[in-house]
Amino acid sequence: MMGTSCFYTVNILGNENGAYWASNTVGSGYRVEFNESGLVYLVAENGTILSQIFSGNSSSEDFYQRATLDYDGVLRKYVYPRSSSSIAGRWPKAWSILSFVPSNICASAGAQAAGSGICGFNSACQLGAEDGRPECSYISGYIWVDSDNQALGCTPTFPIQNCDPALDASNQSALVQMLNTNFPGSDYQQYSGVDEDWCRKQCLADCFCAVAIFNTDDCWSKRLPLSFGTTDPSVGGKALVKIGTGNSTVFQNGDTKKRDRSRLVVVGSVLLGSSMLIILLLILSLVVVFRLSKKSSMAPQQGYQVIPGRNTRIFSYKELEEATDNFREKVGQGAFATVYKGNVGSEIGIVIVAVKKMDRVFKDSDKEFERDGHRQNKS
Repeated sequence: MMGTSCFYTVNILGNENGAYWASNTVGSGYRVEFNESGLVYLVAENGTILSQIFSGNSSSEDFYQRATLDYDGVLRKYVYPRSSSSIAGRWPKAWSILSFVPSNICASAGAQAAGSGICGFNSACQLGAEDGRPECSYISGYIWVDSDNQALGCTPTFPIQNCDPALDASNQSALVQMLNTNFPGSDYQQYSGVDEDWCRKQCLADCFCAVAIFNTDDCWSKRLPLSFGTTDPSVGGKALVKIGTGNSTVFQNGDTKKRDRSRLVVVGSVLLGSSMLIILLLILSLVVVFRLSKKSSMAPQQGYQVIPGRNTRIFSYKELEEATDNFREKVGQGAFATVYKGNVGSEIGIVIVAVKKMDRVFKDSDKEFERDGHRQNKS
């Protein structure tokens, strides 16, 4: 609006949702000024003061001053005492709120033509008792979309009500009362000259009704999503929030045919997944059997152990005792071992061998003995 100072929200594409606060100076306002005296006002092009933005004033001699449009859409004027003397001395040594507009951001947001409100869809906004800042609260039967960002609003914990005329939804739902609460942006029907009991029954029987607002003798039916939720004594009346409590056929997402199709999809997915698992297990079993058979074909057929990579047979002490007739015939003597004659069986018959027996153990004797055996085997 030309000549008017106003605040408004924008959607994700940058389009205006409508003003939630305006100076009401259409055609005459020129600019907003914050002068050295701490006054914030709207002036005309010729310099005439049209309206003062903030009601509270403060002396620039006693206070540092600033005005900030905060994250919640409220323009606040802050002051900080310059000294501990006179008037400023009664203020804390911190930035304190002196004045702000709009006076109730929760209620003012409902004046917009579009949008969700300060606290997002399906939630309620109310001013804090101490600092007057907006506080968001969820509705009974709803949870936060993101508890770390309550401005995203809430979502219902129960399925959407079925509008099948053959189903009676009135005894499968309940109404939860919220005093001094309204959702100005979600009306689709209004009834006048009715009492609260009639308003309750109407909402319970109406599958589109998510909340009924009753005030004096008027009843408003509201649909999801609920927008511009506000809780404040100035609102009056009460909000009757409908939540699902019973038959899942009455409260469901989509119709029965869609649900049956989803079941078929789930069953088909399970069967397909099971078939793929069985095929995978069969392939793994074949691979394991193939590797085991391959190892079996590569293993020595004699039935005794060999040293890996050397094709050298391993004998037990008992076998060496039998081969040397209990180490009976000595054929050689070394510094650390004695050599005995022995006879062992093989695929080509009886073979005469030399069996070296350690007489005493020294450092790395086992490695030396192994190297000696390896040299004899190569020769």
